Amino acid sequence: GVLIADLPNISDPAARLSALGKVVQMMNSVGQYDLTLKYAREIKASFPSAKGQCEGQMYETQTLKLAGKLGLDSPAYAEAIESCLAANEAIFANALRLDQAYYLTEKGHPERAIALLRQIAPSIREAGFQEHIAELPTFLAMAYVKQGNDTDARKSAMAALALTAPDSA
Repeated sequence: GVLIADLPNISDPAARLSALGKVVQMMNSVGQYDLTLKYAREIKASFPSAKGQCEGQMYETQTLKLAGKLGLDSPAYAEAIESCLAANEAIFANALRLDQAYYLTEKGHPERAIALLRQIAPSIREAGFQEHIAELPTFLAMAYVKQGNDTDARKSAMAALALTAPDSA
C-alpha cells in the first residue's frame, strides 16, 4: 500500500489522485476527519479536471457527514453529485447518493431514502459496480424496516442476500 510519507514522491497525476483517494478512505475509516478534509481539499486544489473535482467534492462531503458537520439537507450533496455526473463519474455520484439515502434513513426519513433509492436504481444497475448493486437492496431493506414495512423489508433483504450468495457471481 501507499504510505502517506510517499505521497510527495508520486509524480504521475493519475497515480497521485488514486493514492490520495485511498489515503482519504483510510483516514475516514479511523476517524481522522481533520486530516481527511486536508487531503480531500488537496485533491480539489491539485486536480482541476472534472474527475479531480468530483473526487475531491465526494471525499469532502463524505468526511463532513462522518464528522457530524453536514446537515441532512446540505447543498453539499447535490453539488458533489452534480460535479460527478458532469465528469461522467456515475460510480462516485452513486456512492454519494447511497450515502445520502443511508443518512436519510438513519435520521428518521425512510420515505425520502426509499424515493431516492428507487430513483437511482437504474443508474446503479447501469454502472455495474457490484458494491453498489449489493448496497441498493440492503439500504432499501433498512429504510423499509425503519418505516415499519416488514413485507418490503423482507423482499429487499432477500434480494440483497441473493446478490451476495457465493454462487451469485
